Amino acid sequence: MSTPSPRVRTITVDTAGPLPEVDLAAADEWRIHVLHGGVPCAHVHLPNPGTGADPGLLGAAVRSFGESRERKAAFTREFARRLGEAPPAPAAHRTCSVIVCTRRRRAKLGRLLEALARLDPSPDEVIVVDNDPGSEDCRHLVEASGGRYVREDRHGLNTARHTGAGTARGELLAFTDDDCIPPPDWLARLDEHFDDPSVGAVSGPALAWSLDEEPQRRREVMASFVHGLDRRIYDWRTLRPVHAGQVGAGANMIMRRTSLERLDEPFPPELDAGTPTRSGGDLYVLYRLLASGVRVIYDPATFVFHDHRGDSDGPTDTASSYGTGLASFLTRALICDREPATFLIWRWLWLRWVSAGLSAMSRRGDREHLRLRGLYLRGGLKGPLSWHASRRRHGRSNGPIAHVAAAGGAPAATTHAGEPPAQGSLSVVVALDEAPVAGCLEALAAEARQGLDLEIVVAGCSDEPVELPDVGVPVRVPARRGDG
Repeated sequence: MSTPSPRVRTITVDTAGPLPEVDLAAADEWRIHVLHGGVPCAHVHLPNPGTGADPGLLGAAVRSFGESRERKAAFTREFARRLGEAPPAPAAHRTCSVIVCTRRRRAKLGRLLEALARLDPSPDEVIVVDNDPGSEDCRHLVEASGGRYVREDRHGLNTARHTGAGTARGELLAFTDDDCIPPPDWLARLDEHFDDPSVGAVSGPALAWSLDEEPQRRREVMASFVHGLDRRIYDWRTLRPVHAGQVGAGANMIMRRTSLERLDEPFPPELDAGTPTRSGGDLYVLYRLLASGVRVIYDPATFVFHDHRGDSDGPTDTASSYGTGLASFLTRALICDREPATFLIWRWLWLRWVSAGLSAMSRRGDREHLRLRGLYLRGGLKGPLSWHASRRRHGRSNGPIAHVAAAGGAPAATTHAGEPPAQGSLSVVVALDEAPVAGCLEALAAEARQGLDLEIVVAGCSDEPVELPDVGVPVRVPARRGDG
């Protein structure tokens, strides 16, 4: 007879304020995110204390973590005062664009848009890139929330990121996923962080929104988005850039636009979800930023929540895709960027494979955990071939993000909520003897009716009069038509 799964509940408490009233007997186990003044400081596992437990038990379990964080902050302030450090000057404000890439997940996107509407300070704009939506586009949902809707029919998460970055107007580009929920003060510390011109990016934890289901807990153990609860500053001197996985993840990364623009291709189309590589695009852009010489700040106060999948296939898919994505990222870094340090991680992957195999043969450890480790490592073995296949399929380069607007790719597919279409001025010459005239004129007229300042000129090689279809917009025919 199988043992029933424990009833687990997840809550978030802030020790700087009054604690919520919680019936601890309502679950077998509690997973508690402990904040102090809005900053994560601990994760607590609390078992059911039984009926009749003292109401102050929750406070006794969590308040010491907040007090420790407060003592550390007070010591830092006093130490700075004794050194005679002047209080920092107010940081200059920088405009910020929040970029969300989504694909056919309207329910999750709606929850995220509601959370973004509660941000304080609010971003200057919210851009939602709808990637390959087919007939399931989310235009109405985005525009109803006041966001900018961008449709990108080229499949792939990294292509969507590239399009969003090229469309954005902000000095800072804040990327998050449609299955995330940011707290109201997610962006509150960005001006302070980016006041240092050497900082090119800021990342932070993505705390588990819920750990109530067993698959969610498995996923958190195997592939957590939390890289500690202490603030750290990374650059090429303190961390090999190829170890970018220790810095952050795509669920929560904010980048200085000018730092991205200096990279020749921050978002290669063959990496991440929607391609055979399945993930790895976030690792690559963080790697390129570190390799370019900028600093990346990992700040626990700049956190979001991530809604882990609760279905039984979630951990399996995550293990396989993350293994494939890591190896694909390493393959591109080795082949395209000539990064020799990738061999260190390939060695680590091989040793992990051997360790997992030995543990499985000796039946040591949790069998499900060993199975997921095996899937992760098998995915890693597939990575180089997956990258090669994805590279062949996509073939092209996304190029620098500054080229998006210049090339006319992304903005042409962009709808800005509440704004008229962008206007431009263009003359188009239609050669009578080389084109299906009616079709060309109808297509051009449709562009003109959308607001494009378009001059249509028809030219041919004959002196004979030509009858042109009436397309509802002016068409100019030069008075003299001759050879060429």
